[in-house]
Amino acid sequence: MKKILNFFLLLVVLLAALYFAKNAIAKGLIELGVEKVTGMPLKMHGIDLNFAGQFVKIDDMKIYNPSGFPKETMAHIPEIYVAYDLAALMKGKIHLPELRFALEEFAVVRNEKGELNLDRLRALGEQPRAGKTTEPAKPPVKTDIQIDSFTLKVGHVLFKDYSSGSPSVRTFEINLAETFFNITDPNALVQLIVAKALMSTSIAAITGFDLGALQSGVSGLMDSSVQMAGNLAGKSLEEIAARTGGLKDVTNADELAAKAEDRAKEAASAVKAKASSLAGGLAGKLKSF
Repeated sequence: MKKILNFFLLLVVLLAALYFAKNAIAKGLIELGVEKVTGMPLKMHGIDLNFAGQFVKIDDMKIYNPSGFPKETMAHIPEIYVAYDLAALMKGKIHLPELRFALEEFAVVRNEKGELNLDRLRALGEQPRAGKTTEPAKPPVKTDIQIDSFTLKVGHVLFKDYSSGSPSVRTFEINLAETFFNITDPNALVQLIVAKALMSTSIAAITGFDLGALQSGVSGLMDSSVQMAGNLAGKSLEEIAARTGGLKDVTNADELAAKAEDRAKEAASAVKAKASSLAGGLAGKLKSF
């Protein structure tokens, strides 16, 4: 009897220790997982793993340059929010209904040998460049994942060039805020972030980085925000009709028209933002010549 009691006491102690150490355990697992996808070392300041709310908050994550580059931050992400599906996770599936990613600063670095830190980013795979001598990135790690909604914010992008001896730094203010949908590959997620961060700069033209191929690979994801906005008007008509008992109720005609007009304005605003972003990227490339 005493042995059984001691066993249960030990079990309670272990469960309590596991509960209080859950954030530390999650922190280590996330650092390991992100490093496998990116191939870069990283650290995070804090993490809040909430089981009841089924979400994770990560504070002050920093991804650092690989070996052969200055020991500086490549990406600074002050806040990451992840809503997860616990039931799916218990079945071995990664389902994230919502992911929010605030990228304050992203630094593209060309070292003294002319190599780019981007070429070591594992999720990008092999990015062919004329005369490239840098070590090829390892094949991306494939992981099954479902992200329903991904909101990306990008502050500014830096280009640091050490190839001529004394470093030169250029800053590009991006101020991007967009939402994307239905992402099923963590490598595509990284590719999307890099493409959106660089497309409004002249960095690709300056360095010979193949941004066009990267954009092509995630074009479906980049268009998803516009497609979703374009569908809002049609969906809103169905929703409003359901709430008002269909179009037979003429007393709600003014409300129906007003709601449809608001949805159309939202869709037009999203398309305008997409066009402006593409135009900005083209202008940035032309300025470099």
